[in-house]
Amino acid sequence: MKHTTSPVTIKPARAAGGFALVFVMLTVAFSAALAFAVVSAASVKASAFSNSISGEQAYRVAQAGVAYAMRQIQYPAGCGTSRSSPFSGTSVVSVAGGKATVTVTDLGSDKASIVSTATVGGVQRTSTVTVQANWTYAPVAAIQCGSGAVTLPALSTITGDLISGGSVKLSTGTSISGTIVSPSVINLLSGLTCASPDVTQTVTNSPCDYETYTYAGANYSAILVGPNLQNITLGPTAANPAGVFLCKSGNLAVKGNVVVNGTLVAKGLLTVSGTGNVITPKSGFPGLVAGDKLSLLLNGQLTVNGTAYIAKGILNALLTKLTVKGSLVIAAGGFLSLTGLTLNVMADLDNAVATGLDPNPTLPSSLTVLSWQ
Repeated sequence: MKHTTSPVTIKPARAAGGFALVFVMLTVAFSAALAFAVVSAASVKASAFSNSISGEQAYRVAQAGVAYAMRQIQYPAGCGTSRSSPFSGTSVVSVAGGKATVTVTDLGSDKASIVSTATVGGVQRTSTVTVQANWTYAPVAAIQCGSGAVTLPALSTITGDLISGGSVKLSTGTSISGTIVSPSVINLLSGLTCASPDVTQTVTNSPCDYETYTYAGANYSAILVGPNLQNITLGPTAANPAGVFLCKSGNLAVKGNVVVNGTLVAKGLLTVSGTGNVITPKSGFPGLVAGDKLSLLLNGQLTVNGTAYIAKGILNALLTKLTVKGSLVIAAGGFLSLTGLTLNVMADLDNAVATGLDPNPTLPSSLTVLSWQ
């Protein structure tokens, strides 16, 4: 029997199999590209997020540098700031989060430019500020005293802060709603806050007597009064629009029912007796300027709706009362009698601004921001 072998035909692989391999390869390549794109996008986003955080930190550090410069302008701590020589120069300020390079340039006319630049994580931010120094005297507390020790009378009610360059002693019955800023406090009351002064509080010993003054851009002269005032109302006139009344020589006695709608200045000892004595100044002017002591006689009462400046301390007899709605500024001496005085001082700093009270200020009272970029 003859065995017959049939020819075998080898066929190429089916086209579908080849297409499948190509498809798989394309899918893998696409997946790899997609994964790379996702990773790259995530990396870009992470980098952008990191830059955003660094930029925000750099901005805050730059702002801290601006704040430092503004404080140096207002409280130079030995830099010798004055109207003719304001603080200027370049400093490197270290704060939480980084360092800022701060440059202050005197622009003249009591103006200064502050440029603060900070770099965090390779991201740089710059803040540029222009400020105006203001030299108007402006108390910053209900009671502001010079460098001597101060003892408050027992019947004292203080609404606001008390700032003293010397020690403060509180008597039984004293009430204070604010913070005491002083190198030391004796008999600190429960619930009160005491802070150490971080800058020197200056109170002039040579106040302006306002014999001549400027009002609404024009110059005027005070009206001379004294030595006794009683049952009288004094106020502004065309020739004296701020209502400034000056006892230029000798002592001045206020003897009851004296109403001053303006400013009362006594270069010598000022004595007060009787009731109904009220002083309400024009905006921007002090109410009372006593170039010596203020002495409250038996049953004497005085109310000042503004700044009351006393150069050499306060004396008082029994049953006396002093009310200040603004700021009580005592250059030296403090309260020289500790019994018989009812003291009420309510801080109203908006009405306590006293233009020209300090004729030779060594520090600007405040700064006005003219531009901030």
